[in-house]
Amino acid sequence: MLTQSCGKIVAGCAIGFVACAAQAQSQVTLYGIADTGIFYQSKSTGNNGAIVGSLDGGEAPSLYGLEGKEDLGGGLTANFKLEGGFNTTSGQFGNSNGNMFGRNAYVGLSGVFGTVRAGLQFSPFFTAVVLNGDPRGGPNNGSLLPIYADNFGITGLFDSNAIEYLSPQIAGFSGQVEYSPGGNPGSYLTNQRVSAMISYNRGPLAGDIAYYQARSTTNGQVTMEGRTVDIRYTFSTVQVAVAATNFRNTSQNPGTNVYVFDGGAYWHITPTIGLNGAVYYSCDEATRQNQSTMVAMGVDYSLSKRTTLYGQIGYVQNRGTMGTGLNANADGQLAGLPQGATTTVNFGIKHFF
Repeated sequence: MLTQSCGKIVAGCAIGFVACAAQAQSQVTLYGIADTGIFYQSKSTGNNGAIVGSLDGGEAPSLYGLEGKEDLGGGLTANFKLEGGFNTTSGQFGNSNGNMFGRNAYVGLSGVFGTVRAGLQFSPFFTAVVLNGDPRGGPNNGSLLPIYADNFGITGLFDSNAIEYLSPQIAGFSGQVEYSPGGNPGSYLTNQRVSAMISYNRGPLAGDIAYYQARSTTNGQVTMEGRTVDIRYTFSTVQVAVAATNFRNTSQNPGTNVYVFDGGAYWHITPTIGLNGAVYYSCDEATRQNQSTMVAMGVDYSLSKRTTLYGQIGYVQNRGTMGTGLNANADGQLAGLPQGATTTVNFGIKHFF
């Protein structure tokens, strides 16, 4: 009896040790953002009057996700990410391509060589333009995000079937390359997407250079090309950023060749209060009279590490048929705002979990 009991104890300890070791080597994290507020806009698509209502994701996209990693030994790590978006005002899918994990869904391997991952991902071009280069940090309201969506929609934002390589950082420099095969019989060019980015981040200076190319889903011709360069410099509590971006889109009729120049700053006034502002000028070289000037400002007040109150104001002056939108989440923005001046005001609360 004593021998059997000891055997059971040893076996139990062994099982517990294996379970603890497995738990120590792998990790899965649930995370998300819930952002909601109220929204006013002086004009709407089709010039149908002002809009007043609730708005999901006024500053940050509402999203949920799972990410995990497993230590495979020898400096090699397996990782994955599943991320989807939702709408706080309706409970429906949102802030993505409409699927359960419509923002990111990939698996990869990391080591001294860098990271290789495959699946649905942001393109390096989108990462450089909106996530890295926007002077205001890429909020949904009054930033490069609605400008990006006006010109490219979700192309390059949510790229399916993408294979990406992210290099390690060497002397402040790092790189990222994307290749997304079209998967169509008889033509490896049809629906193909490629993108690349070179970044520098060392001390107070940072910046990116990036390129994007998308081919037609029918004949394999290049329909979208994007180029961007941005520079950011941090002076103590203030970060200043400038950028120039080109969106060329021949899939539209008529085709567009839009250049965007922007500059602004984010000032951490105190550890809990941040103030930001930027100016964005857009011009369509294909039709010179199509231009827009957008000005946006915002303030963030952190109630805690996870919860922030915010207020934003944006103004855009559209000329010709440019139609630049102000908020990527407001109804009708992608259809284009009318000519003349449009103002938007947004107050909300953002919670990270």
